[in-house]
Amino acid sequence: FTSKMLVFLTINFTIYEGAKVMEKKIEFTMILNQFDEEVMNSFPQKLVSVKKSFFGSKIVVQNESTHLETESFNFVKEKGQKDFLQSSVLVDYENPLIKECYKNLKLEEMNNLEAIKTALQFVKTTIQFDMDLAKEIGSGKSSGRCASKTLELKKGTCGECVNLFAALMRLKSIPCKFITGLCLSLTNNRHSLHAWAEVYDEILGWVPVCPQSGCFGVPRFFVKTHQGIDFDDTGAKFSKLLFKLKGFREIE
Repeated sequence: FTSKMLVFLTINFTIYEGAKVMEKKIEFTMILNQFDEEVMNSFPQKLVSVKKSFFGSKIVVQNESTHLETESFNFVKEKGQKDFLQSSVLVDYENPLIKECYKNLKLEEMNNLEAIKTALQFVKTTIQFDMDLAKEIGSGKSSGRCASKTLELKKGTCGECVNLFAALMRLKSIPCKFITGLCLSLTNNRHSLHAWAEVYDEILGWVPVCPQSGCFGVPRFFVKTHQGIDFDDTGAKFSKLLFKLKGFREIE
C-alpha cells in the first residue's frame, strides 16, 4: 500500500459512485500467483482460462459492474451460508462495543436490505484510512485489527471496514463473506490490493458490497481472488503476491 494507491482507489470510487449508465463487461489478462479458481469463477466474474507456470499463472477473467442496478441481477445462491455467520478473532461481533453499535444503529428493526445499506454508510462515514496499518498488512506483519478495535479507534484499512461491517451483519444473522482481491486501473498498469464483502439475501443471493466506499454492489475493475470468514481464513498472502496486468478489453 502507498499514498498513490490510496489516491488511485479514491479516484476510482468517485467514478463508480457517480456512474449513470450501465457499463460493458471487461476482460482482464494478467499474471497472478495467488488465487482460488472457484472464487475467481463466481459472479460477477467469469474465469475464462488459466495457464499455470512456475512463476505464476496467466489468467483471463471477465468482470461486470453490479453497482448500478444491483437488485436486478441474478446472483449466486450457493449453499454454505451458515459458514459465514461465525465469529472470529477479527470479526468479534460478540464484543460489547459491537453490540452497542448494532443497537444504536437500530439494525434489529430493519429488514435485511435496509440494514445492509445502513451499515455500509455507517462504516464509510466512521472509519478513517490508516496508512501505517496498511503498510503493515501489505508487508505481512499484520492481519489487521478486529472489528471492536476498529470501532474504538475509528480508523483502519479496507479490511478493517469489512471486519466491522461483517460483525454487524452476522450479529443480525446475515451471512457475510470477507473477499480479497485487486482493484485495477482502466487507464494504466497500476493496481492495489483490496478487500470488500459479499452478503447473502434470500431473494438476491450473494451480493458484493464495498464497506470502505459504502457502495451496494462493486465496479467491474474489482477482481476477487479469495474469500473466507475473515482475512486470515482467505489464505491470501499480500506480502508474497506477484501480479502483472497484461491488458484488458471491453466486451458485450
